[in-house]
This record gives sequence, structure tokens and C-alpha cells, in this order.
Amino acid sequence: MSTLLYRLGSWSARHGWRVLLSWLLLVVAVTALAQAAGGELSDDLSIPGTETQQATDLLEERFAAFAGGSATVVFHVEEGVNDPAAVPIIEATLDRVRELPHVVAVSNPLAPESAAQVSADGTIAYAD
Repeated sequence: MSTLLYRLGSWSARHGWRVLLSWLLLVVAVTALAQAAGGELSDDLSIPGTETQQATDLLEERFAAFAGGSATVVFHVEEGVNDPAAVPIIEATLDRVRELPHVVAVSNPLAPESAAQVSADGTIAYAD
């Protein structure tokens, strides 16, 4: 076996450009084959018959607002999140998030009733 590997390595070293070209052609061929044979990308995450799917279906049926995923947007402002220069930027960001597809609700950390969403020093706030 070692003799075979020695010969292969020796031949590869003597014919470096051929080896490199062969590898490049192989990569191109595999990429083309993958694109031709590949299917569509999908973000549908359902697995029928599983307990997780049953729970997801139940949430969608009874609590549609909580059925999907959730995300947290964090704001950090050295001068404080209630700084007059920061407030319009934070609100514009929240408006853009509200316009995203599949977004049901966005909390506003700047609202008076959302004081729990702002850090004690007032420099960090989050929106769900």
C-alpha cells in the first residue's frame, strides 16, 4: 500500500497543474450537479405525528399570537435609552420590525408601562 501511495504522491508532485485542474473541474462538476439535482429551500418546520407538532398545532389553534417563535431586540445607548436623540431611532427600529412578515406584536420598552424592560441605569432596553 505504501508503494502505491508513494507513486501517487510522486506523480501528483510531477504533474501539479494537472492535479490542480482536475480538482477544480471536479469541484465545478459537483457544484453543477448539486444545483441541478437539489430541491427548493424551505423553512417549513413540521413533523406530522410528533408530540412537538401536536403542541404547535394546539398553540396555533388556541393561542395564535404565541404559536411561532419570538425574538428580543436589545438597545444600548450610553446616554440612556430615553435620550432625545435615541428615542426616534429606537422607535423607527421598532416600526421596521413591526413591518416584517409574520410579526404579530412588538413591545415598546419606552412606554411608561414597560419600565421593567429598561435596565436600572437606563442605558439598556429590550423589546420582544
